Amino acid sequence: MAMVKDPQSLRDYGNRKKRSRRRKVFLFTLLLFALVIAGAIYLVKLFNKTYQNYEVASSEPNIEENIIGYLEYDGSMVRYSKDGAVAYDKKGNLLWNGAYEMQDPIADTCGKYAVVADRG
Repeated sequence: MAMVKDPQSLRDYGNRKKRSRRRKVFLFTLLLFALVIAGAIYLVKLFNKTYQNYEVASSEPNIEENIIGYLEYDGSMVRYSKDGAVAYDKKGNLLWNGAYEMQDPIADTCGKYAVVADRG
């Protein structure tokens, strides 16, 4: 003989199950909303950062007066003038140099390559 469950207790079980599911969905939505707000605050602070002080890591006096310009070159620096071009690494060590004579030099870099040409 099988026992018949009370229809009222089945209805109560269904209501408790719905409430439990609603509570889980609400908490998940609240957690997701909090993460989105925290991410937005982080991004706003990241992109609106202002600096008050600075520290000079190293400096080099400019002893040449006829320097035309400087370029970034493969993580280092190229200094070029009418008489030649010189590449230095981040610590100021000489990487390479090239001598030439030009009236109006222009220069450009792309990755590991540098080019210096005379305008015109």
